[in-house]
Amino acid sequence: MPEISHLSRAPIIEALVNFQANAARLWKPDDVRPALAARWPEHDQIQELRPVKVEVTHSPEGQLPPKVTFPPMEGFIFRSTTQPSVVHQARRDGYTFSRLAPYENWRSLEAEARAGWAAYQAVLEPEELHSVVVRFINRLAFPFDGFRLSRYFMTPPVSPSELGWQFHGFMHQTFYAVPGSPCVVKVILASAFDATPREFLAFILDVEVTLKESLSATGKAMEAVLAEMHDLKNKAFFHLLTGEALQLYK
Repeated sequence: MPEISHLSRAPIIEALVNFQANAARLWKPDDVRPALAARWPEHDQIQELRPVKVEVTHSPEGQLPPKVTFPPMEGFIFRSTTQPSVVHQARRDGYTFSRLAPYENWRSLEAEARAGWAAYQAVLEPEELHSVVVRFINRLAFPFDGFRLSRYFMTPPVSPSELGWQFHGFMHQTFYAVPGSPCVVKVILASAFDATPREFLAFILDVEVTLKESLSATGKAMEAVLAEMHDLKNKAFFHLLTGEALQLYK
C-alpha cells in the first residue's frame, strides 16, 4: 500500500461537505434569502435553484404538447467575486459547502463547512442531521507514452481478453462497506473528455464518503465523524493509485 502523505500538487478540482437535514418548517424563500445573505455578505452572487417538471402525455390522437410546471424553489447558491473558489449552497433539505481548485487543506475545508452549517442552522433550525457526505473529485493526467491502466491504477477495469478490444472510455462505479464504521465509500473512476494536451490521458477519480446513519446514532461528535470520513477518503484515494501515479503529484 502506498503511504498516505501530503501531496503538494494534489489533483483535487472540487472538495465538498454536504449536511442533510429537513428544514421545510421554516423554508420561506423570501425570508431565507436575505437572512443567509447577511451571514455570507461577501457571497453576493445568488442563484436560485428552481426545479422544472415536464409532463408528456400520449393519447390515441398522438402526443399532446408537453406540460411544463415549476415546483417550489428548492434552494440558493451563494458565490463571491472575491472568493470564486468557495460556494455555499442552502436548500430546504440541507446545506453544502464546496471549495473548487485551488484546494488548500482539510483543516480549512472542515472549519469553513462547519461554520456554514452553523449559519444555516441559525437561520433555518433544521431537524436532526440525518446524513453527512464528504466528497473529493480529482482530475488525474498521465503521460500517453507507455500508458497502461495497471501502471497507474491498483484496480483498473479490464476489457474481455478474448476479444482484444481496447478502451475508448469508461465509467467504473464501486461501493464499499467499511467494517466497524458508520460510513460507506463510493468511488467513481472515469475517463475525462475535457481539453487535455495530446501527450496525456486524463481521468476523474471521485471519492465520496457518506455517513449512513444520523449523527446522534453514532454517539460521536461532529468533529470526530468528519475526521473519520476524511481518513476513509484518504485510504480510498491512496489505495486506488500506484506509487508511480502518486509520485507525479508529490
